[in-house]
Amino acid sequence: MPQSCLHQAIYKARPDVKAVFHFHSPAVVLLSVVGQTIRPMHNYGAIFYEGVPLYTGTGQGRDRRRGPKWPSCSATPGADAARHTALVVGQSIREVCILALFLEESARLQTEAIKLGTPMFMERDEAEKIAKRTFKPTSVERASDHFVAKYAD
Repeated sequence: MPQSCLHQAIYKARPDVKAVFHFHSPAVVLLSVVGQTIRPMHNYGAIFYEGVPLYTGTGQGRDRRRGPKWPSCSATPGADAARHTALVVGQSIREVCILALFLEESARLQTEAIKLGTPMFMERDEAEKIAKRTFKPTSVERASDHFVAKYAD
């Protein structure tokens, strides 16, 4: 079954979504296999203040007749995590690429912090304020330009 079935089902269920990015994030997988999800610990992770739903089923997260089994990213921008993959949705290709980078970095930092002790997570209200103040179309463009320039060489 082509992966596009999942993307099509999300677009159908979420008319506000303009871009979907499905990727295989090692750090997200690590957290998901122990039943944890990404929680905001730093400014880049603040964008996920509404939470990152965790799909705990096994196998593929989609069904041709019923569409995605995943929560389909309850908020925009948003993300879902599963035992083998991650999914972000947003308003543009640039936005979902930046969200994917932020999700991977947040998950990686959280897995490293857990090795050292109990992470200090941001309170939801604090993370929401940071996200709304810093995650704007201009910041997405600036971050995207930065990463394109960084990896262009």
